[in-house]
Amino acid sequence: MELDGFSHNPRVPRGSREILPMDKNPVLHALKARGNVTSFASQDVPFSLIESIIDAATHAPGGLQLQPYSVIVIQDKSRRLANSKLCGDKPWLAQAPVHLLFCLDLHRVQKWAAIKDAPFELYNLSALLLALGDTLAFAQAAEMAVDALGLSSYWDSAVLDHAAKLREVAQMPHLVLPVVLMAIGFPKGQRSKAIRLPVETFIHREVYAQPSSEGVEQDYKSIENMFYQWKLVSTEFRQGCQSMGVENMAQYVFSDRFGSERLEAAFRNLTTALEEAGFGSKPPPRPQVSRKPRILMPDLSKLL
Repeated sequence: MELDGFSHNPRVPRGSREILPMDKNPVLHALKARGNVTSFASQDVPFSLIESIIDAATHAPGGLQLQPYSVIVIQDKSRRLANSKLCGDKPWLAQAPVHLLFCLDLHRVQKWAAIKDAPFELYNLSALLLALGDTLAFAQAAEMAVDALGLSSYWDSAVLDHAAKLREVAQMPHLVLPVVLMAIGFPKGQRSKAIRLPVETFIHREVYAQPSSEGVEQDYKSIENMFYQWKLVSTEFRQGCQSMGVENMAQYVFSDRFGSERLEAAFRNLTTALEEAGFGSKPPPRPQVSRKPRILMPDLSKLL
């Protein structure tokens, strides 16, 4: 409900809390101002700060209510360099003092079920998608915490293309899958503000509204303009487009970045990682667990 530029929930009694104007809301401002940073200061990030980020992120919403995720904190320089090379040889990934590798983690949940002699069926596609949603919400909340503490981040989801290798390097057990690599640190340069489509593009009232061809073309106009700017400032990009026969941004995106060869390779890698992680139609190996001996209650009826 909108009242004179204020956001108000009619179910909340008026006067029960301060209602800020939309343009002065710090949370909304932080969300709109976020952007990737590709230059980090050499200053170390205290582990206590990392713990605070992760602690805040655990309060993210979730569908499974089991918090099926983990995060691997990577500070070792050689491991950060290896991650950088694996994810497209991005120098800023190696430069960042900390990598947070967010993982979908049903292994811990499976182990809990085994300890308690409970059945466990969370290994199929449905469980995978539910856990994936929770893991992404966890990672997004962590990014907001990073920003709130004055640090900056670079979000890289290319890890899914190399999930099998990352699982091996990070010694992940069954039912653990890397989802997002987030490089964090104190910022050195300006954030790269990504172009966003108009908000009207995403809103459908009551039912899905089929977008018109004219509307879609207009929505992506700002991204198309970026393509022509790249061609103007980069001889290498311009020559690459000429060699591929690319004339606009859509052709570039779906011929190069999301071309069939690259997507097929990524799909094969992801399929391998999912199989190795134990996701599929067959149950994964049951983990070895140590149980405390059961304490049997005495039969009190014999004492009567």
